[in-house]
Amino acid sequence: MGDDASLNEFLGDEGESATATESADDEAASGSELPAETATESESADDEAATQTQRADEASEEAVEPATTTSEFAPAGAECDACGASIDRRWYQDGDLVCAACKDW
Repeated sequence: MGDDASLNEFLGDEGESATATESADDEAASGSELPAETATESESADDEAATQTQRADEASEEAVEPATTTSEFAPAGAECDACGASIDRRWYQDGDLVCAACKDW
């Protein structure tokens, strides 16, 4: 067999029946043989699932609180709002940025 051989060539006689079965499966999957009532029920179920997903997303958005910043890092150094020391890490306390020594833990 050459490089451009089909997979069906490896199956022999079974390949022909497999191709027929695949065609029947493709037709069933496309919905061409489904009654109109079944297709409508499927669409209704899809709509209901989408609505439930949307409700779950809305509920999770309400339950999540945004993160609160608790500290700040300044590699070049920054001044403590309470004592004036130059430090690289400051923590928020009552709206000010303070060093570890001034922070009420």
